[in-house]
Amino acid sequence: MLARNFIYGGGEQLVTMNVFDNTVPVRFTLPPFVYQALNYYKPKLEKEIHKLSTKANDEKDATKRTKLVEQLTTMKENFNEIYDQGGTK
Repeated sequence: MLARNFIYGGGEQLVTMNVFDNTVPVRFTLPPFVYQALNYYKPKLEKEIHKLSTKANDEKDATKRTKLVEQLTTMKENFNEIYDQGGTK
């Protein structure tokens, strides 16, 4: 992600190592085009989740309903990972 400029680490940072696990903490930030894209797609994803849940509730066929519920679960998990920092909504 750093090579494709999706995250930015800066040119100069204080380098210190954690003596317990040999990690180097580094601060990163998102460029404007990344967080603008995330803000743009958030309402669209919420609308898609709502439409999919309505469709799953109205479906009569059990196999189709199962597939829709699986898609809905995956979509909600991805949404929560991106927009709720891994929390549940």
